[in-house]
Amino acid sequence: MDLPHSFSPPDHDTDQTREQKTIYDVSKVNCSQRETRVVHLLPGPWDDEIRCELHTISLNAQPIYEALSYVWGNPDIKREILLDGIGFKVTRNLAAALRRLRNQTKKRVIWIDAICIDQQDKHEKTMQVRMMGAIYKNCKEVFLWLGDEPNPQPPEIRERPFPWSSDSKEDDLENLINDPRLEHDVPFAGFLVFYMLSRNKHSHETPCFKQSAKGPLYLRLPILQKGLELLVFSEWWNRIWTVQEAILPKKATLVLGSVMAPLNLLVDAEIASGIHSSSQCCNRTMAQNLLGVLNFAYRKIFCLHSASSARKEKSNPFLFDLMWDFCPQNASDDRDKVFGLLGLVPTASVDSEIAPDYSMTTEELYTRVMLHFLIKYESLFALELCTRNKRGLPSWVFDWSDRPKLGQSNGRRGKRRAILEVYDLSRHNAFIASLSDELLHLHAFKVGTISSCSGETVIRKRQKKVPTSEDLQNLAGFEAKPTRQYRDGNDSWEDAYWRTLCGDVWRVGFDDQGFSVYQRIGPKGRLVYQNWCLFMNGVNFSDDSETSEIMLFHNIARRITHKRKFFVSTEGFLGLGPLDMCPGDELYLVQGARVPFVLRKCSLSDELPRETFCLPGPVFTLIGNCYVHGIMFGEIYDKRDIVFEDIILA
Repeated sequence: MDLPHSFSPPDHDTDQTREQKTIYDVSKVNCSQRETRVVHLLPGPWDDEIRCELHTISLNAQPIYEALSYVWGNPDIKREILLDGIGFKVTRNLAAALRRLRNQTKKRVIWIDAICIDQQDKHEKTMQVRMMGAIYKNCKEVFLWLGDEPNPQPPEIRERPFPWSSDSKEDDLENLINDPRLEHDVPFAGFLVFYMLSRNKHSHETPCFKQSAKGPLYLRLPILQKGLELLVFSEWWNRIWTVQEAILPKKATLVLGSVMAPLNLLVDAEIASGIHSSSQCCNRTMAQNLLGVLNFAYRKIFCLHSASSARKEKSNPFLFDLMWDFCPQNASDDRDKVFGLLGLVPTASVDSEIAPDYSMTTEELYTRVMLHFLIKYESLFALELCTRNKRGLPSWVFDWSDRPKLGQSNGRRGKRRAILEVYDLSRHNAFIASLSDELLHLHAFKVGTISSCSGETVIRKRQKKVPTSEDLQNLAGFEAKPTRQYRDGNDSWEDAYWRTLCGDVWRVGFDDQGFSVYQRIGPKGRLVYQNWCLFMNGVNFSDDSETSEIMLFHNIARRITHKRKFFVSTEGFLGLGPLDMCPGDELYLVQGARVPFVLRKCSLSDELPRETFCLPGPVFTLIGNCYVHGIMFGEIYDKRDIVFEDIILA
């Protein structure tokens, strides 16, 4: 389902509007009885006009039906089908899916959002969207329509898609390599790549992946590459609604042009690839163009598989985790960043205030969602990950429409979250209260005030734009000395510098889901840092273990410093914080939070809500979380008495 377009204005075709009204008047739904409509896709040969019938069903009766998950595509390019004998316009992508899925001899009962929901009835749309989770959860099978082939195909493969078949015998690959479809069937070639990877074989046992191989598959690398790109770069993977549509049904089948295959085929390939990658048992010599496309696909598949596994293990995925993992997904309507995932979490765990309701503005919804995360769970984790938003929301509200690049949630954005979880400042339970839709009441302790900031920190391979320890000592107003003691009395400034550069953490392994596990870095880190400095200056290391440690330090430093800059405080603290912080901003330890924050006091000239005239504390805007060396592991609690005060975030 690609719901954003279903909320676009109707066509200015009054005859079409009148005819659709007649269709839906005849087939009314009672949402209180969990009623919805299904399409009966009538049989017919390939070139026949597409004919459908609309029927009302109740989910309470446990009906048998299939469902379609697809992207609407360009809403201005339409094709006409017959619905209950009346001309009905659908997008070109949906028409292509109907033609591919139509059976020649028997009807198919299938739920399709663009047809089954009256798109001109706002109330019905809202109520049907609230049933989306149940609709997909109760279907017999969902077809994940990735699209059709861009070029015409031979007649023998222009009918309904061939199911991918394999009995997992050792000779399967040999049979598939010699399948005549590999000569011209691009979708078949794309699925074949994932099949070969799903066999969980070493790279030397799959000849086409070796650039030096000259076997039949190597000679067909162009069509394998083309098929892989057609499968992986389908817009279907990038839409927010397709997430729950792929996870909720009992059975999920990918359909690309002439071929259909189980989604698990791709999941198995991703799991196998992860096993070989983490164990380093294979020295892959795969062509880089294939590898790049596969890595992009694995990020998408991994997120789907993780969310699906959480549901199957009855651990019930947390809404914030889902929204975080799938933040890069596209949604034409920014409210769907929330609504499109609600079907994956238990209804009892979600406040009624964030149930699908398209009369809410995006700003109202995002504020309600943030209050839900903060107050219902009495946790500040959502605030710890919050960055300054650009759409006029309160500074403490996460802007889910400000999405990263596709796949980035599994990159520096996601890995920085895993690193934040290492720190331990939350020695007290959080105090969180909502004073209004704009004001958040917290308890906090002032750590210091920022006196100076560097420019943006940029680290690339053998290239860095980052101040040195000496630069930062000068920034703090000191004469640069290599042995100068840091304010905590435990580290030199040089040690404080390199520990800040890597966030004072080190990766120690992976958990059972493949996520990186970090802990505080040990004294050995100084030697790794010194070797890294040599590496950045062009020195090569012959010892593989040394090189591995250098690259690990390099990658952690890149994640920690991404979109960050150094600062020093008037109290002598060194740290890393958001790019838009500036001298005069204040450093606060918020009761219950794992990391400190950069806050900016609101001046009298700022436009503040009327309620600010009688508030229990000063009003700030949130700039973002930060790293302050010497306090991140609770050291500050051991050296002074902490007295929390009231503050307000606006």
